[in-house]
Amino acid sequence: MRRKSWILSMGIAALFAPLSQALVIDLDYEFSGGTDPAGSTPWLTATFEQYLLDPNSIVLTLDAFNLVGTEYIMDVYLNLDPTLNPLDLTITQDPVGPQATAISRGVNAFKADGDGYYDVKFDFVQSGSGDRFGSGETAQFLITNTTGALSPDDFAFFDFGGSKGNWVVAAHVGSIDPGGKSGWIAGDGGMPGGGPLDPGPGPSPVPEPTTLLLFGMGTSILISRKKSLL
Repeated sequence: MRRKSWILSMGIAALFAPLSQALVIDLDYEFSGGTDPAGSTPWLTATFEQYLLDPNSIVLTLDAFNLVGTEYIMDVYLNLDPTLNPLDLTITQDPVGPQATAISRGVNAFKADGDGYYDVKFDFVQSGSGDRFGSGETAQFLITNTTGALSPDDFAFFDFGGSKGNWVVAAHVGSIDPGGKSGWIAGDGGMPGGGPLDPGPGPSPVPEPTTLLLFGMGTSILISRKKSLL
């Protein structure tokens, strides 16, 4: 059992509340023909959780607990319900943990490994001098739809036009040994018609016992999150 605890200082709001629903996508397949990360799968987990104090918001948690050594996340790609506009999303990052250097949004605007199109892209530090998103680290974001309701299910959609499998979330991993290679990893959440792995039923909201930050009026909070590793 590995416990992850961190203090979040937002300068504005934060309250505890139980999670009502979550969508968990395990990135456990290398789809580009590159190099598999050396650790056990999933190499990255993307968890979308409902933010209870605002039906227009969800919290995205990216956990890289199974990367090893010098491996790190270079960028992450998400899909959005095509009835929603990614340009209507505002995305705020928790200041604790590896920081995204850029967060970009656009309808089918971003390709993962030059293949399928995605709607949201997170870029992380790639130079050796910055705080890379590496082994055992967590990055967390509050995502708000400025025009209406937003739920975890709104991110349970495949990339558009991909020829190397259909994926819900994709990411690029760098500095994979031996030789400092890279690989493109993804997860389909078991959705029908997805990639080579997990051909089971599609993702649906599932209960999560964890408590999660809720952004409101305040100064800081302590979150304690448990992560079980096989």
